[in-house]
Parts: sequence; structure tokens; C-alpha cells
Amino acid sequence: MIDSCQLARIEDRFATANEMWAAEVRALYGGNPYSHRDKPSGRGTVGSLLRAAYEARESAFRDWCVAREVDAVSRTREDEKLALQLA
Repeated sequence: MIDSCQLARIEDRFATANEMWAAEVRALYGGNPYSHRDKPSGRGTVGSLLRAAYEARESAFRDWCVAREVDAVSRTREDEKLALQLA
């Protein structure tokens, strides 16, 4: 069981990683970064800042899902809800 302080750190890590990824997408393409989230344009190329930001976001999101006990089936729905909230 994860305590509330640990959960808060995990949530902060995800929020920070998500914003870093979104900022990198905005810098490259402008507009709403979440329109690129599930596309190759949102992942960047190997070695790029966007790829590093994307991988950090994905890692933080996986940790968030584990902490929140979100199963693999629900993960996509949760990511969609978060994208809408954070857009």
C-alpha cells in the first residue's frame, strides 16, 4: 500500500513529466500537444529531446497507474481523461 506522501510524489512526477512532454511538443508543432500523444510525432526520434520527454512521461504514467491500481485495460481510458484535464 502506498502512503499519501508517496502517492503525492508520484502524482507530482507524472504532472511534471507530462508538462515537459507537452512543452516539447508545443515547441515543435504548436497547438494542442495532446493531438500528437498517440502518434509518432508525439514520440520523437531516438536521441531527441521529445523522445526523452515522451519516455519520461510514459514511465511516470506507468508508476501513476501502479500507485492508483489502474489495470492495463483501464490505462488508455485514464490517459484519455488526463489528457482532457491537462489540455
